[in-house]
Amino acid sequence: MNKILEFLKPDPPYNEPEKFKDFIKAKTIIPAVKPKPIQRAKLKIKLPEFKMSSELEKLFEKPKNEVREVLNQVQLNPDDYKKFFTNLLYAEEYEMNEGFKIYDRKETTLERYSDYLTLNMPGLAEERPSVVPGNFILVVKCGVDDEKAYKGYVYSTRVDKIDLKFGRMFMQQVYSPDAKFNVRFAYNRVSMRRMHQALNNPKMNFKRLFPYNHEIYGINGENGENKENNEQLTETYTTQNEYQKRAVRIIKTGEHHPLPFIIFGPPGTGKSATVVEAILQLRNDDKNNKNRILACAASNAAANLLLRKLSVYLSSEEMIRIYAVSQNPNKLDLDLHHYCVINNGKFQVPTLTYIEERKVVVTTCSTAGLVYALGSTKPYTHIFVDEAGQALEPEILTALQNSTKDTKIILAGDPKQLGPFVYSSTAKELGLGQSLIERLAKTSYYDFSDTCKYGVKLLINYRTNQSILGFPNATFYENELKPCDELDTNSLINFSYLPKKGYPLMFWKVTGKENREGQSPSWFNAHEAGYVLAVVKQLLKEDVKPEDIGIISPYVKQREKISKLLKHKDINGIEIGTVEKFQGQERRVIIISTVRTGSAGFLGEPGRVCVALTRAQELLVVIGNPKTLASDKLWGQWLEEVIVRNGCSNRSFPRNVW
Repeated sequence: MNKILEFLKPDPPYNEPEKFKDFIKAKTIIPAVKPKPIQRAKLKIKLPEFKMSSELEKLFEKPKNEVREVLNQVQLNPDDYKKFFTNLLYAEEYEMNEGFKIYDRKETTLERYSDYLTLNMPGLAEERPSVVPGNFILVVKCGVDDEKAYKGYVYSTRVDKIDLKFGRMFMQQVYSPDAKFNVRFAYNRVSMRRMHQALNNPKMNFKRLFPYNHEIYGINGENGENKENNEQLTETYTTQNEYQKRAVRIIKTGEHHPLPFIIFGPPGTGKSATVVEAILQLRNDDKNNKNRILACAASNAAANLLLRKLSVYLSSEEMIRIYAVSQNPNKLDLDLHHYCVINNGKFQVPTLTYIEERKVVVTTCSTAGLVYALGSTKPYTHIFVDEAGQALEPEILTALQNSTKDTKIILAGDPKQLGPFVYSSTAKELGLGQSLIERLAKTSYYDFSDTCKYGVKLLINYRTNQSILGFPNATFYENELKPCDELDTNSLINFSYLPKKGYPLMFWKVTGKENREGQSPSWFNAHEAGYVLAVVKQLLKEDVKPEDIGIISPYVKQREKISKLLKHKDINGIEIGTVEKFQGQERRVIIISTVRTGSAGFLGEPGRVCVALTRAQELLVVIGNPKTLASDKLWGQWLEEVIVRNGCSNRSFPRNVW
């Protein structure tokens, strides 16, 4: 273990970044050269700035309890819908801008690299901050009091470096290799502006998102006799049980309209497979060739999973994947590139004609706002949102701008898993942290009974060994989930490290040390990383393939350290990611490194616990500090169950791991 600790020691030692208070006070911003790919899209509907009012800025500068009191005066209802979310989005933006200040750099230099100027940025590889081409920074030359800041656009990122381009004035009159600059990162407002655009769109009908107002607004929100009983499916592709088939039949009849239909998909129940089946059935049952489908997801990762599953059945003549031009094509599997428009190694915005020639459009909720801006003339008959629980409600509205009064809306997700990420604690508490699918699922119209025509809850689990599923099933799903009778998940119940053979769940007690390095705020635990390596090596000895192993850690720095260890031992092909990255995925074996030794941190959030504990199919290994986990309510309950089942290991660190 000592050699591993030496190999993973903080390099350089942690040095908390100095916090500066408004060290950029420029009154004039000098523009820069904008990356060409971002200028090419010809949009018929322009995206306004939607700048925050001075009144709101002054409000957000006040103590949080005062801000909360003022914002709480506006409640979520159809009439105040726009104002409610507008206020919360601005609260979120204000906090995001404040948060970005921790990445300020004082008295730093810019190096020449080819046609660019390069800024060294430790922590960039772990997305702290998250920087993509098209973002910009502001720089002020030290020792010059001319109240000017110069904008620099991000053209590319390389590990811990950012390649920038500035305007001619900066390059000719300000820059020199020895000059020092104060640097501030700017929050990219495009997604936020798209959400404001949706909220201000006069064509949007917010009333259809409030089923309990059906009598007032003329919406039929009552469950009754279902047309789906008479609906027959053509040859099925991906659905296997009656819950899935019933959801598809209701989607085909559209009897849920105008209310959204919810596919409530707990872990391993085939939610995405049901979405794919519904899309394929709509394609097959399109006698008049009118069905056009916009298939969205909360993230690029989720959209790519949807694309992957649909690509088995749909050609690039039938389906297109639209990316934001700032994204890197190398992050998409090469065999899926032909579904996109790529030129000179960069994603391009397709022409409207190219898009409308295809029946299925796959994208993210945010980029669906770009689709809307192109000014589509052919209406979408159906809009699907997969992993809807991870999207902000206004983010889903961005996609729904592509709808008409006749468009059927289908939301697929699990309100019990990860919700949308919200930076502002105030905005989260007041309602921005609640997804649309979670809000609707709480109403009486979505009771998910056998007669409910507005939603179906999938209950057959095709993923997880019953011992692993037991705790999350009881804790989050009221023991409703039923393991598939044909599922064989017992091949690793005698893994050699298991304290109790036949029980494929193990908690390995490790009293390591949490640490940080450089100026990164992310935590890592070298002891736990060593134990992860030990488990991986033993699994490989017992003929488990690398691609069947997944490693989850809530901290990106821990992922980096584990990856460094595996590469040093020539172990490749193992997916290492955060909880967010693994939502929607599964592996035969999941190893979780909890990292923290002081407090459980955000690992204890219910949705995060649910996702982490439900990714494994056959073997789950959790490595962590028992006192830390026991101090958290949910992890403490899980640990108690593992102790009762004799699943805790006191095994010392194995020999010959290094």
